[in-house]
Amino acid sequence: MRNECPDCGNEVYDFTRPGDTKEDLHCFGCGWESITKTERQKYDALFKGVLDQVYQLARGGGGKTDDYGETWTRTGLVGIYIKLMIKEGRLRELVWKGKQPKVKGESVRDTLMDIAAYAVYGVICHDEGNYDGEQSRREHLQSMLSKIKEELSNGED
Repeated sequence: MRNECPDCGNEVYDFTRPGDTKEDLHCFGCGWESITKTERQKYDALFKGVLDQVYQLARGGGGKTDDYGETWTRTGLVGIYIKLMIKEGRLRELVWKGKQPKVKGESVRDTLMDIAAYAVYGVICHDEGNYDGEQSRREHLQSMLSKIKEELSNGED
């Protein structure tokens, strides 16, 4: 069966993988794939559910905001970047190196949730033009960034 790709106009062909149906289409030109309405609804619901969990973690009652306050506003986007680099390092250790977390609440999923929350805070900082945070923090953050870059360059395999 041939159809026209809704994204690029190229021909779309049936999948031939086991379990696929004739409605499962793929464009060899741009990579577009059909997805059923049920699948889309399922993943929309899962996506929203995870976003709700990220909100509860970061902003909900008893969330990390109660512990940390609004420190992310004082450090700005540069501070968010540093925090994301640290979380990326943890994720790399857990996923690529297969290490088991020794700290409760620092699993792969917990780390990904923190990354998602930091990304949202980063978007807010970006939208507000808060790149460097407070002046008193700028020098400190630049120093931290330099140390992290040095560590990364020394620790690369």
